[in-house]
Amino acid sequence: KETPGGEVRYALPTLLFRTPAAYRVVPGWRPYEAYAAAVDALCPGLLREAAPLAPDLALERYRSLTGPERLVLTRGAWPPPDAVRVDTAQGPVWLHPDEAQHHPVARQ
Repeated sequence: KETPGGEVRYALPTLLFRTPAAYRVVPGWRPYEAYAAAVDALCPGLLREAAPLAPDLALERYRSLTGPERLVLTRGAWPPPDAVRVDTAQGPVWLHPDEAQHHPVARQ
């Protein structure tokens, strides 16, 4: 970001993406596409869109999912039968049953 005096300063947050050969800077709050474009410029093809998982497999992989996360990462009936729902101030979180055994929020 240029200042009125012609100097350059970084806006917050600033993400710096680096490879051994090059780098890209994405200053300030930007849409996801701006970050993805920086990554793609450095490593073309790295950001392939993954196929959605079945809900039980997604919970197995990620161990916990919020409502917005599950809409992006899964396809199928929600929640999985063994998922443990934890209500939070920001909305529900579903935990994998093994995760729920050790998670302090689920033991309240």
